Amino acid sequence: MSIEKDDHIIEVGEIQQNASLKSISSGNHNIDEKFKNEDHNSDHDDEYSEADIALRLAEASHNIQITPEQDRALYRKLNIYVTPLICLIYAIQYMDKVTISYTAIMGLRTDLDLKGQEFSWLGTGFYLGYLVAELPGVRILQRFPLVKALSVYVFLWGLCLTLNSLAFNFKSILIARIALGVLESTISPASQMITSQYFKKEEQIQTIGAWFSSNGLGNILGGVISYALARHQKSISIDSWKVLFIITGLLTIVLSFILYFHLGDTPADAWFLTEEEKFIALERIRANNQGYGNRKFKKYQVYEALRDVRLYVFILHGLISCIPNGGLGSFGSILINSSFKFSALESLLIGLPAGAVQIASAIILFVSIHFFGHRTLVGIATYSVGTIGGFLLAFGKSRGIQLAGYYLVNFNGIGWVTMLGLMNGGTKGSTKIAFFQGAYFVAYCVGNTIGPQTFRSKDAPNYAPAKITVAACNVISISLVLLLYLINNWENKRRDKEQEKLGDEYWNAPKNYEFLDLTDFENKNFRYNL
Repeated sequence: MSIEKDDHIIEVGEIQQNASLKSISSGNHNIDEKFKNEDHNSDHDDEYSEADIALRLAEASHNIQITPEQDRALYRKLNIYVTPLICLIYAIQYMDKVTISYTAIMGLRTDLDLKGQEFSWLGTGFYLGYLVAELPGVRILQRFPLVKALSVYVFLWGLCLTLNSLAFNFKSILIARIALGVLESTISPASQMITSQYFKKEEQIQTIGAWFSSNGLGNILGGVISYALARHQKSISIDSWKVLFIITGLLTIVLSFILYFHLGDTPADAWFLTEEEKFIALERIRANNQGYGNRKFKKYQVYEALRDVRLYVFILHGLISCIPNGGLGSFGSILINSSFKFSALESLLIGLPAGAVQIASAIILFVSIHFFGHRTLVGIATYSVGTIGGFLLAFGKSRGIQLAGYYLVNFNGIGWVTMLGLMNGGTKGSTKIAFFQGAYFVAYCVGNTIGPQTFRSKDAPNYAPAKITVAACNVISISLVLLLYLINNWENKRRDKEQEKLGDEYWNAPKNYEFLDLTDFENKNFRYNL
């Protein structure tokens, strides 16, 4: 790799031998010192306040030329230091969310004397808290240092989960679940923000898929812990469901400290990147047309988001696709126990393959994208397996067929992965993407809030209407992913035709426009992911 500076070429080896990247920054300051001490006039300061946080780093980089080998080396390093941590957060989050399903057959319903639809309201209450806190939470993540804010949320979420063990009746457990929803509301948006800072847009669907597969790991881990506690209930002095809340809560608290000390708020703050690698990391994401974000709230980007038809496709998908997720997330173990006629202990074990299917579906998605490309179309094809599972679950005549359908429904998460990949890679402008994320996850909350209510006590033990709802929602959801593909493809072709027609007059792109916090509407060179 070489770096152009003042008509001279600086080789990488020379940089590494001469006080890291001091020769790249102006004067004798390194990156951090330059940004802290550099004087600017008011106009220049205004420019920086409107632009992406990464703009100054981009101006200091002096047109780094990255070789394919260096690109791959840094990508591998990010997959060692960044991806596993996000995956661990997701695994613990999913395990925490489904603990309520495990505890249902471990004695919680009996011990707290839950009646009628009260257990359904525990699933709904979680997502009501999530819903109320989602938009404020996204704004907090944008306004304050990202990882530090997220670490506080994770710590409080773990503390709250531990305190779930103190519940003694319906009201107390409902309040605890609502509070838990409030504190978990920032996890998915924050993970998206972190991913967009470190990874190219074409890499993001694989990274998001890795998070999703970690849900399967959380499912398996939670099931194994629950089975061990339930099997040895007689040797434990307190109820096994309370111990489950305590264990998962303490694991989450430990994770919050790991997150705080391991991951920087931006790649420029990452301890595991050399100063040279920080510049390379920035250049890698230049084509994303978005750097590390801007903390200023820009009203015009909200207005633009409201005019963007894709926002409403995302909202509809978030709502409809999450109705099955909310229902099965709360009632999965109960369905196996009551509808499929397995014992409580058997149900905890039989639920484990669902986690393995989640992991397998992500691997299938990765391999298919590698060989066939066309990320969205591959996502739709993989998503269709979950749709088939929904029909087997709803209309299968035997227990075996319905159980197979229950497992295959776990392919549904591929649709969620595909849509998040399209949102991350296809929505630009810090305020606009934050608004998109907030709106999508509000819809996600509403869908998950509705889901548990489809499992009505009067329909027990088979819950036939809820199973039919799963199948119907899957059909609509996959249609929405296809619709978004068609919209993006049409807009890309429209821009290509306009550029071909106007030639050099198409758009006079400013220097470092990728880091000026432009929206996807403003940036005429931008093309949507397909």
